[in-house]
Amino acid sequence: MLPAGTFAGKVVAVTGGGTGLGKAFGLEFARLGATVAILSRNEDHRLRGVRAIESVGGKAIQAPLDVRDTAGVLRFFEASAPGESAQASSAVPLGSVAAARRSSRTPP
Repeated sequence: MLPAGTFAGKVVAVTGGGTGLGKAFGLEFARLGATVAILSRNEDHRLRGVRAIESVGGKAIQAPLDVRDTAGVLRFFEASAPGESAQASSAVPLGSVAAARRSSRTPP
């Protein structure tokens, strides 16, 4: 287990960070000192993730992002995270895994 503060001063982007595994990852990165950027198409999910992280004393921001939009994902990582001066330094792409699974089952 990594010690608290391991990600201090870093921004970690978590797609799908408002529910399930993404939320759990976000909480752990917050425990490790990161500012967690909750990225999702669903505003309610984003806000739930932010509230969960803030309820344990962590810092979180949120931004809309559709992992199926490659250009949008690139823009997010090229720009500073919303409301932060530091760029996202790590990513947990849980939503992209789900999107890839859905698209692989969808006929052309």
